Amino acid sequence: MLSGCATAPAPGATARKCTSVDVDAATSAGQLRALVERCQEEEIYPLAVIRLNTLAPPAAPQLKLQAPVSIDQSVRSRLEADVFFNVFESYPHPLAFEKLEELIAKLGGSYRIEEIQITGAADPNEALVTTGSLPSLRANFVRRYLASAGVSATTRIVVGERAPKHANTPQGRASDRVVEIRITSLKRRDLQT
Repeated sequence: MLSGCATAPAPGATARKCTSVDVDAATSAGQLRALVERCQEEEIYPLAVIRLNTLAPPAAPQLKLQAPVSIDQSVRSRLEADVFFNVFESYPHPLAFEKLEELIAKLGGSYRIEEIQITGAADPNEALVTTGSLPSLRANFVRRYLASAGVSATTRIVVGERAPKHANTPQGRASDRVVEIRITSLKRRDLQT
């Protein structure tokens, strides 16, 4: 953990202010996330979030597709997953990576991926405050992660954005900080689940 980035000061100690030196010293998503969580009320918070958002995706587990079969032995399959994000972040929370890994494992039952639709969204407050396209940053992060897993460059990948669609309540806003993934693939008829 970074010096000065504990989630709470030791009993009787005073918390040290977050500084740009802390942000510059952070070398991993875990260190930056700890800094972001600790420094939410400080001026350095936006710099820490920006630095976190610019990190490249970690290495994904490799996708291993099944051997192709004839079309009469095939069935079209559809997989869906939602990956959620913290406020103003385009780098997913660790739990989101678990969901992406599960999706990649499920894709392994296919022999061909026909199309991947990746749609990013932001909550109404993020949409008002951010100058860039947070939904696009989120969707493209997921696209890069899936590409690092071995999704073929010839696979049709559609990346888009959507407007917030849930109520402007804490739960509704959390539901809108999302990337929705829809995958159409072909698998052997006897592997359909």
